[in-house]
Parts: sequence; C-alpha cells; structure tokens
Amino acid sequence: MPILACGTRLLLMARSSSAIGFDPTLGSPPRYDNSPALNLGGSVALQPRGSIGYQTVSYVHPVGLARAWFHWEAAVVGGVTGVFFDAVQLVSAAGNLIAAVYVNNGFSEFTTLNAAGSGFISRGSLSGISQGLTDYDLEFISGPNGGVNAYRGGSPWFSFSWTNGNATPIAGIRFANLSNNNNNTDLTCYSQFAMSDGDDLRGLKIGSYPLTGTGAYNDGAGTPAQTGDLDFSTGKTLSAANQMFTGTKASLSLPSGATLSGICVNATIRATAPAPNARVLVRQGGNDGFDANLSPAPTSGYAARSRFLAVNPVTGLPWTEADFNAAEFGWQARA
Repeated sequence: MPILACGTRLLLMARSSSAIGFDPTLGSPPRYDNSPALNLGGSVALQPRGSIGYQTVSYVHPVGLARAWFHWEAAVVGGVTGVFFDAVQLVSAAGNLIAAVYVNNGFSEFTTLNAAGSGFISRGSLSGISQGLTDYDLEFISGPNGGVNAYRGGSPWFSFSWTNGNATPIAGIRFANLSNNNNNTDLTCYSQFAMSDGDDLRGLKIGSYPLTGTGAYNDGAGTPAQTGDLDFSTGKTLSAANQMFTGTKASLSLPSGATLSGICVNATIRATAPAPNARVLVRQGGNDGFDANLSPAPTSGYAARSRFLAVNPVTGLPWTEADFNAAEFGWQARA
C-alpha cells in the first residue's frame, strides 16, 4: 500500500487559475515550511476569491480507491483573522465531490455525500482549526459503511463513521479558497502534499527539486529545465517511442540522522500515438533505470501524474543521499 503521490509543487500542477503561484519564502521566519526536518519546499498560495474569483488546487489519482490517506501542511499568511482554510474537498476520479471539510466564519463541519448521491449529510462540528503552519493528515474510507479519521499536528482532530454514505471510490483532494475578501494579501497556503492508498503519512516531510539543466539525454523538442520552471506555457515533447530526456537538479544535504524514504517524480503529462505512454527514467553512473509504464496510460489531455520510487531503479536498493545527488531524472516515451 505505497505512496501514490507526493511533492510540494504537485498541487500547483492542477491549479484553476494562473494567478495561483508557488512561493518558497512566505511566512515568518521567511521560509514557508521552515519547521520540517528537511527545511525544504515552498507553498502554493490561494488568494481570496473576492479579488480574482474562486480558485482551487488539487491532485486526482487516475484510479478510485476504497481507502486513501492525505497529508498536507497549511498556514495563513497576511492579516486573516479567521481560520486557515475554507474548504478541503475529497473527490472521485472524475473530479466529483464526495466529502468535504467546510469552514464558514469560524464554524466548521465535515460532510459526506449521502447514499443516494443527491445531497450531503453533515457529520458534525469540528474542533478549532489552527492558523499557524500545521501538519494535517486525513484517512478516508469510501462506501456506504465508511468513515474518516483526521489528525492535526500528529494528534487526533476528528473521527466519524457512517452506514449511509455514497459508494463512489475516493481518488483525490481539492483545496479551495472561498473567502470573499477583496484583497490579494490574505493567503491560504498549502505544501508538503502526499497521498497513499493505505500508508499512514503522519510525520512525512518532502523537499522539492525541479530540473534546472540538461542531462545525458535530450531527445525531442524543448529543454528539461522547461519542465520545472513553473511556466506552464513551456514543456518538453517526445515525438517517437523510446525517445528520452533527463535533467539535472540541485544537490540534497540531509540533516544528521535523516534518511530518504523514496523519490517522487512528478509531471503534467499527456500522450497520444505514436507514443501513447511513458515511464520515469533515472540515469546514474552511466547506467539507466526505468520505472514501469504509467498505468493507466496518459490521455490526450494534460493531467498531473506522480510516480513514487521506493528504491533506486538503477541499483535496486533504497535511495541514499549520494545516489540522489548523482542521479538525473526524466522520462522515456513508450509505444
């Protein structure tokens, strides 16, 4: 039951507005996520809808699940006097709402879609929600006899179970800023996002390492660095099966005693004939290692996809700091 997705910039790949940005320096002290052990990453910042309209960021796994864990960090930046988020929504593979934590003027509740699929049932009020930088973890069990267990800062926050829920499998999460404040300074910020199909994600910390240079392979059009510069008008195109690219990135320096539990390679990706699929490529020490083909395969429309590599595909062993720093990451087009 592995991690299905993780990353600090991953939520930005499914943003609803180009006004939603990525900022590694929000908050005080300046680094947004200065508290994590790895001291890495940044945040995706949502402005109030009163200034630029309703906005969301999300990650939706391509396959629905009976059970899923979600992990994220959140904080308020600016003069907001209310609670930190307006809505955390759990969705199906089609992006339809299944359940949600809603906040309105300090009142918050958890709701789920009823068995008939025609409306939502309130499962009760929630305890207070922190404004400061805080870890949140949520386990959701789909189905008529489902339930939810949520944690704040690693401690129990709320828990509900039911016998009259909807049977739609869970596939993803969506964060929304519903505030009507007419400004662009009161931000709700999200980072350190992860999703699994059963692994408890409490305590997980994530660093972000976008590609900044060209590696050993550079087939096709565009440059590897154009996949990681947050400019969604640029990218990398592989036009034939077995074409490849790899890119370089900054070096990692782990704190004393820290270890790598795995590496996620993320992309906003689409694929069509003559190369209707793709797989992650790792190159290290002159050798290539490959992940499995994406399953399900990408579609003709762009979608965020995340691949978790628990072991180094070049060596077949758990990741080390030295291996990560020596490795190039990229993709190979597949027939």
